[in-house]
Amino acid sequence: MVRAAGKRRVAVLGGGVGAITAAYALTDSTAARERYNVTVYQMGWRLGGKGASGRNAGAGQRIEEHGLHVWAGFYENAFRVMRDCYEELATRGLRKPEAPLARWDQAFKPLNRFYISENVGDDWRPWLIDFAATEELPGEGDPLLPTPLELLGLTVEWLRGQLEILEDRLGHPVHGHDDDEDGPIRDLLGDAALISVLQAGSFARFALNVAGELARRGQPAGPLRTVAARLLRRLASELSEQVFEQIRPRLEAEDDLRRAYIMVNLGTAAVRGMIADDVIRDGFDVIDHVECSAWLRLHGASSYAVDSPLFRGCYDYVFGFPAGDFNRRGMGAGTAIRGLLRMAWTYKGALFYKMQAGMGDVVFAPFYQVLKDRGVRFEFFQRVTDLHLSADKKRIERIGLCRQAVPKGDEYDPLVDVNGLPCWPSEPVYERLVDGEALRGLDLEAPWEPVGTLHELRDGADFDEVVLGISIGSLPELTMELAAASPPWQRMLDKVQTVQTHALQLWLTQSPADLGWPAQVVRYNPQANGGPYGEPVVTSFDEPFDTWADMAHLLPHEAWPEPAPRSIAYFCSPRPDEAAPVRDGTAAAAALGSGRAAAKAWVENELPRLWPGLRGPNGFRWDLLHDPQNRSGAERMAAQYVRVNVAPSERYVLSVEGSLAHRLQAGQSGFANLYLAGDWTRNGINAGCVEAAVMSGLQAARALSKLPFEVVGEGDVLENTAPRPPGLDGLAASAAPFPFSAAYAMGQLDGWFTFLPLPEAAVASLLPRGLRLARQHLTPRGTHPVTVLFAKQMGVRPSFLPQPPKMLDYHELIVAIGFVEHADRSKGGGVFCWLPCLYLDRLIHILTGRVFYGLPKHRAAITRTDERFKAVLGTSMLVDATFDADGQVGSAADFPTLRGARELLAQPMAAKSLLGQWQYSFFDFGLERATVQPCRAEVTVGAGLGLPAGRYAQPSLARHKLGTFRLWTEWTLTNPLDSARIASTAAAHASFDAKPRPGPRHM
Repeated sequence: MVRAAGKRRVAVLGGGVGAITAAYALTDSTAARERYNVTVYQMGWRLGGKGASGRNAGAGQRIEEHGLHVWAGFYENAFRVMRDCYEELATRGLRKPEAPLARWDQAFKPLNRFYISENVGDDWRPWLIDFAATEELPGEGDPLLPTPLELLGLTVEWLRGQLEILEDRLGHPVHGHDDDEDGPIRDLLGDAALISVLQAGSFARFALNVAGELARRGQPAGPLRTVAARLLRRLASELSEQVFEQIRPRLEAEDDLRRAYIMVNLGTAAVRGMIADDVIRDGFDVIDHVECSAWLRLHGASSYAVDSPLFRGCYDYVFGFPAGDFNRRGMGAGTAIRGLLRMAWTYKGALFYKMQAGMGDVVFAPFYQVLKDRGVRFEFFQRVTDLHLSADKKRIERIGLCRQAVPKGDEYDPLVDVNGLPCWPSEPVYERLVDGEALRGLDLEAPWEPVGTLHELRDGADFDEVVLGISIGSLPELTMELAAASPPWQRMLDKVQTVQTHALQLWLTQSPADLGWPAQVVRYNPQANGGPYGEPVVTSFDEPFDTWADMAHLLPHEAWPEPAPRSIAYFCSPRPDEAAPVRDGTAAAAALGSGRAAAKAWVENELPRLWPGLRGPNGFRWDLLHDPQNRSGAERMAAQYVRVNVAPSERYVLSVEGSLAHRLQAGQSGFANLYLAGDWTRNGINAGCVEAAVMSGLQAARALSKLPFEVVGEGDVLENTAPRPPGLDGLAASAAPFPFSAAYAMGQLDGWFTFLPLPEAAVASLLPRGLRLARQHLTPRGTHPVTVLFAKQMGVRPSFLPQPPKMLDYHELIVAIGFVEHADRSKGGGVFCWLPCLYLDRLIHILTGRVFYGLPKHRAAITRTDERFKAVLGTSMLVDATFDADGQVGSAADFPTLRGARELLAQPMAAKSLLGQWQYSFFDFGLERATVQPCRAEVTVGAGLGLPAGRYAQPSLARHKLGTFRLWTEWTLTNPLDSARIASTAAAHASFDAKPRPGPRHM
């Protein structure tokens, strides 16, 4: 890559959605194009990755896809970028207004209904689910997504309607009551009229009303949360036990009853889990270590509902079966519930959008045309073989490539014209390649194809920055040096799983309507009588192809000679892993052969259960399959398209439970010039889909360029959105009045935080007279959290003095008890932390801490490495702790699970001065600017520390809301003379947090 004057050279590896989005963002303005010279390196002849499609010139220019692609209406980022691309396609004169699919709204058409295929008895019954169209369109309007608490409110409102249907079919209300709940609600609300409103109707409606009130108030914590969780647990139990036993004999015969029960049971469990597990406060990631089906069962869903086709369809949608084993579900609860609620409540216009040609034609051809016109260079037929690190293991120094083919001319022209639409062919245009005929029959999209010559790109000569947009299935082979140098990279490769998929496309001489589909719909959905029935999307059908979409709308964009097919059907599903990984052409051919055999058997034996007209008096009607060669019988299957996606880069990315913590963010590869783009990164959706890939591409461009690219929905929870009275956030030194705002302590910290849930009695014994433990919700009943900080303190000084020499740095062991209050409330109404002991290895800081802040500091011998911290007092071991990194570093905002620690670290300190008076100060850890890394810890506490002695295995922040982490930060400590302000501000915090307050309505 030749460097243009003053430009940084960016090598984009791969041509999937994430990589192309990054290239698009990095060239999206004149200023950006003046900064970056972008080149895309792509294996084979086309862009698209798993979304690539091709036109088969030998078969009516038919579209051949990797699978079934439908865009969801909540793909806000994807539609924003796509709409911008189509606008630029027009403004640059690359597509005329009268050309096919000239506008985005011609390329994408809305779809507001889908079907679940229910296997009931011996029948497959289509369950029609309609969604209302909205006035908004995707990619425009307000980009702000609902918070988890707002999503809860929307779900509760929907549940009320489903409950009404269920109780109507039952013939009576859903009963159940717990007398213990009335007191807390009455005490909390103090409003007889409101209590009367909440309790109106059945017990089930009462439980939902309390959950709705929780959402309406906008308060994710407090007594109302506790009451809602209890009531919903009781309701879930009632639904899963008494109600289920009552209706069990009726479930097969009564479709409406069965469907309403499943939705109410699943919805109640989800709402209860979101409240009980603090998803409404901390975001969805806090439950992603639990498998979604197990999580719903944990919160009261019945096995009948969890195993239902409705919920099974959620797994079909994301191929959520590790190793392609349909008896094994694998989807993190946080990723799943977030995706479901965003899909249901945040779509714009329509629930789904169908592309009006192949995904390559609709998405990647416009991207290619615009990017090429912007000056992006495309190097096709460049297969990446490996990445090599610099000697210090900090940068990508070399990129290994295999040049598979040489274009005639400077660049390969990849597109062909089909009915006036630029398209990607299903094989290279050999006439545009040097010795192209010699390449016929070779699979240039397979990593095992040996053709080509090896060469390298070098840092500083050919590239300055690298965007890695190749799917994670290929990375174990390509990034062996990175994995050896970076444990987080190796853990990502180990933990983020992929699965094989396969696809079947049928061209038919009749439509599904001719084959009996409408009669099936009306029989089991009386409300659908009168249609329309066209263009259905159906999931949860029989394996090995569980999902079907009617794609007849594509026929005008193909080019069949007469007699042309009358309809098209796409099917897809996960594919069970082969006995051994596919690593050569022979194994790939065998997999394709088995895929074709499975498709033939399934078409003949199972598909007629969807389309009864496929069977005639003499068996299966093979003549209904379109075949230009007019073969007879089952041989007509040879005219259909079967694809098995078994190559590493073609495997679909899964979101199995526990894997989220091991995903790396776009800008946190661990290597200075490497940025990551793809749905396999930690991006906010964290699932295999177009939206996740686009978000990751934008994030990669933002990390590389430092330009403020907006990414909608990359976090669940908005910080600092609750109403706060004046001065309530004024604990920090910067909020103090002069002169205290100019004279305070400051420094830098590198330390590990861990949180021990210890017996309440043992913790209470460490408090001085006059203090007691306050109520807290972070650890189980009967325990209380104790914070232990293992720190290296650097540059500690008064704010008005310069940085001291490093020789004055010191180590410090701090034990802190949070959620402490005065037993005599007249002493102050705030919630504080008490530090029973602090141990340091430098005398001057012991003296200043005691004299100025009343802190009980003592001297100890402390040794510290990058993985261990040990403190000894004389011959007595105080603590010996080891730490193991469990994820990549990031900003505090990247870790929703940090919210529990935030509560503890935000509490002001109470101490006794040398004169015996209460003294208050506030240590601001600067979390908004801090760097965090999750860690596991083994902590051995000695008898001399005052805590219960023993060995504690502490979980990581990546896995627990009070998990261990390492923190790098700059801190401030208030002036010791500012004590009165700290006390009064803490009291204001406590008073404010104790009061119910109104929030916006979302229903």
